[in-house]
Amino acid sequence: MIDALDTAPPREIAAERASGMPRNSRIVTAANTQIGLGTLGALGTLSSQIAPALAEAEGAQGLAHRLIALLGLDGWLPALLPWIGAAVFLAVVCAAWRARAARIEDHRSGKTP
Repeated sequence: MIDALDTAPPREIAAERASGMPRNSRIVTAANTQIGLGTLGALGTLSSQIAPALAEAEGAQGLAHRLIALLGLDGWLPALLPWIGAAVFLAVVCAAWRARAARIEDHRSGKTP
C-alpha cells in the first residue's frame, strides 16, 4: 500500500479551488486585520509629526523635549522617529501580506482545506 502512495500521480486540483480563496480562514482574517492596523499605524505615525510642530509653536517644553535637547539629539531625532515607527508598521503589513498569500496559495494548491 505504501508503494501505491509513492507511485500515484498527484490529484488534480479543481479550477474553482485553484482560483478561489479559503472560506472562514482565521489566518486570512488575522492577516487582513494586521494589514489594516499596520496601515493605520503607519499613517498615524507619519501624521504624528503635526503634534510636535504644534507643541513647539505654542512654546511647550516638556521633560522629554528638554532631555532630547540636553543630549544633543534635538536636531535629527524628532524627524527620524516617525519614519522608524512607519517602517515598523510597514514591516508588519508586509509580514501579514506574505502570511495571507501563503495561506491562499496553500488553499489553491490543495495543501489545506
